[in-house]
Amino acid sequence: MAEAVLIDSTDISVDYEQLVMRLVHLMRTSDDPLTLEDLADMAGLSPYHFARVFRAVAGVPPVEFQTTLRFERAKALLLTSPASVTEICYEVGYGSLGTFSRRFKQMVGVTPAAFRELPNLIVGMALDDVHTTRSAPLSGSVARIEGTIVAPGVTSRVYVGIFADRIPASRPVVGQMLPEPGPFCLPNVPVGRYSLMAAAMPTDIDPISHLLPGTDILVGGGGGIEVVVGNERIQRNVIMRPVSPIDVPVLTALPALLL
Repeated sequence: MAEAVLIDSTDISVDYEQLVMRLVHLMRTSDDPLTLEDLADMAGLSPYHFARVFRAVAGVPPVEFQTTLRFERAKALLLTSPASVTEICYEVGYGSLGTFSRRFKQMVGVTPAAFRELPNLIVGMALDDVHTTRSAPLSGSVARIEGTIVAPGVTSRVYVGIFADRIPASRPVVGQMLPEPGPFCLPNVPVGRYSLMAAAMPTDIDPISHLLPGTDILVGGGGGIEVVVGNERIQRNVIMRPVSPIDVPVLTALPALLL
């Protein structure tokens, strides 16, 4: 869902893509966080060169990617285990509950305690209508981003939004839940630079499947967007595709768009 930015795509060989895939697998299966130096050593590259290659392939730096994996695990533990928030904090490598809780809210969009309660809050909510939310205060901007979510033959619900960062984390600045792929419109977008991203979830009544997206989702991106004046009409279509092992995990609590 993120874009490669550091080195020209002609420099990225299939071998590099396979290398990054292998190292992402190691990140996902390692009991302890791996340092940039650890990863570069495994890759047989200098830390500087490895960081450039990884970001060009995965869209974000390796350390940032690994951070998203820690919070993906924290999300899973909160919803599937009886462990306390404090225990989960230590389990994912944080030594301070305050730091963990603050970073969790930054990455997921709600506190750990609130995230754990989300399945109960969203059960029974109407999912057949368009829902729009915004996390930024209204600023008088009337800029609008609109287009179409393209996913032929798919009837899944789609979450689409603009994010201030390159990863689908925290709440989107403006976001929308669609009952199926099709036209979308993100209104009242404030001045700024954003990444447009979307995720299509299986039509499943189990809210946990939307809070912990698996490998059966579709993802798509509309690239970088800049709102300069505040009255633009920006047109972007988003073509959905199967999620890849090197896609950054969807951290944002997507059903929070319904609240």
